[in-house]
Amino acid sequence: LGGTVDTGIHLTAYRNLIEFLDKEGIFDEDGKPEYMERITGQAKIHDDIVDLLNIDVRGVTPNSPSGWDLEIKEEGDYKIITDELGMKWVMPPSGHYYDQASDSHPLKSAKSLDDIENYPWPDPSDKERINGLRNKIRDMGKNHAITLSGPFGGPMAMGFRLRGYKQFYLDLADNEVFACSLM
Repeated sequence: LGGTVDTGIHLTAYRNLIEFLDKEGIFDEDGKPEYMERITGQAKIHDDIVDLLNIDVRGVTPNSPSGWDLEIKEEGDYKIITDELGMKWVMPPSGHYYDQASDSHPLKSAKSLDDIENYPWPDPSDKERINGLRNKIRDMGKNHAITLSGPFGGPMAMGFRLRGYKQFYLDLADNEVFACSLM
């Protein structure tokens, strides 16, 4: 539980779990749990809960890149996030997570590998990404397996996000080299 976004728990369900376990006092002075990943709404699992539930896996994710900070804007009743790749995510008023805006697939019209190479990718050598990760891992102790998760989900997530589901599935069927370059 909580080792990766794929094995996490949504913030709403996590709040309910905390209430059920009668552990409301474990959070900071504002009394709110932290997000592990804002777009999906995944909660960061508090160390006390990890120990209570005998969870043997801990997750570490890279930091945000230099010069980029998560900013939540409002457009009407909707909350909007633009991620570090320039993709727009939208949450309706009663939503629990963000959906990618249908018009926000930056490489949906890409035709060549040059289009992919010329995309303004975040700098993979940005030292801010790994700043402090060694200490975070060390602080987790020796009794846990550690997972290092990427910032963008599983192996096909990048293609789906950048091209859109339909187009990326067509790429997989029709242009394997192109599709694999996005994974």
